[in-house]
Amino acid sequence: MTINDVVFNLTVPGLAMITAVGSATATHTSIGGQGPGNHYQILDYVELNIIPQDGGGEDDNVAIAGPGSGVNTITVSGMTNWPATNIRVGDFIYNTTRNLPTIVTAISSGSLGVGGIAGQIPGDSLTFHKSAMPIAKRAHVHYGRLFFIDSRDRHLVRISGPDDPTDMTTSAGTLDSITFSFGSQQPTGDIIKTMASYQRFLVMCGNSFTLLFEGTDPIVDDATGSKDFSPAGMFPQGARSPQGLATIGNDVVIISDDGVQSFSYLPQSGGSGLGQENLSEALKNTLRTLIATTNESDIMVFHYPKRSWVCFKIGTQLFVYNYTPYFGTALMGAGPQAAFSPQPTRGSWSLFDGKFAQQKAFLTRQDGSLICAGAGGQVYQFDAGTYDDDGTTYTTEYQSGWLTLDEPRRSLQVKQGHYIQPAFHVGASIVYTITAEAPFQVESQDTVTVTADGPAIFDKKFPLRWRGKEMRLTITTSDQLGPDIVSRFTLFINRGGIR
Repeated sequence: MTINDVVFNLTVPGLAMITAVGSATATHTSIGGQGPGNHYQILDYVELNIIPQDGGGEDDNVAIAGPGSGVNTITVSGMTNWPATNIRVGDFIYNTTRNLPTIVTAISSGSLGVGGIAGQIPGDSLTFHKSAMPIAKRAHVHYGRLFFIDSRDRHLVRISGPDDPTDMTTSAGTLDSITFSFGSQQPTGDIIKTMASYQRFLVMCGNSFTLLFEGTDPIVDDATGSKDFSPAGMFPQGARSPQGLATIGNDVVIISDDGVQSFSYLPQSGGSGLGQENLSEALKNTLRTLIATTNESDIMVFHYPKRSWVCFKIGTQLFVYNYTPYFGTALMGAGPQAAFSPQPTRGSWSLFDGKFAQQKAFLTRQDGSLICAGAGGQVYQFDAGTYDDDGTTYTTEYQSGWLTLDEPRRSLQVKQGHYIQPAFHVGASIVYTITAEAPFQVESQDTVTVTADGPAIFDKKFPLRWRGKEMRLTITTSDQLGPDIVSRFTLFINRGGIR
């Protein structure tokens, strides 16, 4: 406890500032109505140095109430942009003339709203104070320490003591928060937006950079301690939003301005390194445009391990990456000369644009279930064994890429399609519409409607005619029945000459 700490009388309630500290007692400004048996909370506060001083020099926490100041309003001459300072709602101002403290309740360009100081007028003397506990823009736990992104200065990360999120003091016992400067770790002094952990690594993302650190102890807490925290890699793209970062096993994924990036920290001969891959290469141009025009509050990523999905919400669309083929492996592999080279991307992409994509928050619980929250305060459980969107029918569409039917070799031969034999695993009688288009210019097209009788595995052949060097299939269904699984399809074709 020190002078200028805040006393909060929980019984009255009321606020006061500590003015003197003795061996057994503390003196504070008056609290009306207090008495023996009252309960108190002591709040550690330090100076909030935001007031420019005449003649230059460092800012101070002392000011004079300016014109327009009153019981619930404070102005200070020359302070015309309070939001640009580090003051926040919840900070304290002590009117030393009236011997009364108050709390900041609102911040505007030219004035501060306060809880109330009886008799306050222009010319009163003021001091500004903030909590020694940082205001967190975002918080994250890494090996027993709580890491705060400092709301007052997002270049800084405040770090707690081990296994105690309220211990923000250094080993010297001061009230200064232990600080890590993200801004000094890369060329442009970037702010930090979000953090995540996997294995022994801490990932920090800014607007323009992603930094990977290895270790568990970023600070030496006492004389016998040792530091275990060092940079492991840097990538010159950051997260597009504070919710644009997630970890999946050995990998980290972010939504950047350039699409969806994946990072893996893998051993290689003679050391270690950071591998990177753009998972969204196939739809990068689409994502770039969407990301650039979407507010960051509508950009987020979450992991749904029950179906091996990583989901990327951008506006009202949800892009889902199914990483099942990657199970147990990293997204990057060791290439020639022990350098990192991307392996062929074997995952698949899906797009949701119905009610699921229009939710505003997503939570994957420890049991693997996914909870969604949307408009009107509604909360839903996703994938709960029904085949509708809260009673509304939705359309499901599968579309292949353009197929030469000689993959991976590129063929110049013209093919003529005659039949398709789809294999559907259905839990009821489900109607599918199958469309074939060929070639790129869509010079030929045919459609067949198939009723797959279920529950069963449906595997029958149907006429489907098309002609071209390449073709693609679209399979569509719209009902509230399920399960509804497209297991495979077989095309029956003739190959012609080269056009």
